[in-house]
Amino acid sequence: MDLHIDDFRRDSAIILLRLYNHFPRQYSIYISEITQEGYEDEFGLINARYEACLATMYWLAEENLLTYKSEMPNEGIEQATLTLKGYQLLLGYSTLKQISQDLSSTEDQEAQPQRRIQHIREALRSQSSAQMEIVMDEFFLSIKC
Repeated sequence: MDLHIDDFRRDSAIILLRLYNHFPRQYSIYISEITQEGYEDEFGLINARYEACLATMYWLAEENLLTYKSEMPNEGIEQATLTLKGYQLLLGYSTLKQISQDLSSTEDQEAQPQRRIQHIREALRSQSSAQMEIVMDEFFLSIKC
């Protein structure tokens, strides 16, 4: 199991959802709010999980899914917003069928396509690594290189 990839998927989902929820306004993203961990480990060194979350923010920006005005060293990014590409990918219809475990839904509801942002919300709500893997891999694979 690749825990660093699981963390990457989860961090990406949280970052993208927060920016979507604030779109088109700019929003500051703090690593501590995403990882729920402190900046330093018990030895006073920069927490590797912290560094990975910041690297995720930079990677999402490099892939043109978000943009930001400035960096807050060891804290996050300021004045971030989704790019048009990021917004369109989140609003795009997923190729996945409904993935929630809601047994009360009808077949008609399950057959309706869902937007990727809805799948991301459901995966975060479920706290399931398996569900997050499916949703975020579908999201990233939908990006045209």
